[in-house]
Amino acid sequence: MSRLFALAACAVLGGCASLHDFNNGSEIVWQTEHVADVLQTEHAAASDVCYYESDPVTSAIIGKKPSRGAVAAWGIGFGALHYIVTDGLQELGWERIATMWEAATIIDTATVLEHNYSIGIRIGAANKPPMTCPYRRQER
Repeated sequence: MSRLFALAACAVLGGCASLHDFNNGSEIVWQTEHVADVLQTEHAAASDVCYYESDPVTSAIIGKKPSRGAVAAWGIGFGALHYIVTDGLQELGWERIATMWEAATIIDTATVLEHNYSIGIRIGAANKPPMTCPYRRQER
């Protein structure tokens, strides 16, 4: 299921990139990070009893234990919104602000990815449940 979700997300994001003559390496970096974040959210909060969505903004939108559909909708919507903001800043000629926007969002998303990995969320492998999880698997 996760692989199908990833393929669908990439197809949608790839389609968004082709709407304009778009060649922005920073946006591609952020969109790639965002797909990884969406996959982490799907693999953890939507699929694992030991994890929940802890970002206050995201959890207000999709909930602490979102469905896979909510995660997909959030991922596609937020990816599109980021693209629209970046494209709009560039269309207005605000290159410096667009660069700061891209840098801030790339750094923020990279920090989230690292945090998720550090707490045991794995894409394509079993998550490592936190010590506080009452359903923690016994390690031998």
